[in-house]
Amino acid sequence: PISGLDPAQIIQMRNLIKKMSQSKAVLISTHILQEVSQLCSDIYILSEGKLLISGTENQIKEKTGLSTLEEAFFKLTKGEL
Repeated sequence: PISGLDPAQIIQMRNLIKKMSQSKAVLISTHILQEVSQLCSDIYILSEGKLLISGTENQIKEKTGLSTLEEAFFKLTKGEL
């Protein structure tokens, strides 16, 4: 939802999504993991239609033993975990 936006618009979009998520479930599909960290309470990492892992950001980092979602995504999608 933030591709091509300037920094002020990114903040506005994040605030809108956070506000909406207070009363509704919001599903975001993205490869921008910084946005996932900023916006998502529950994360599902998929590859080729298969669920590789799910949980909060901290749970995923704990389960994989890695310090970032980017590292976890890379290792999981390469079949290294």
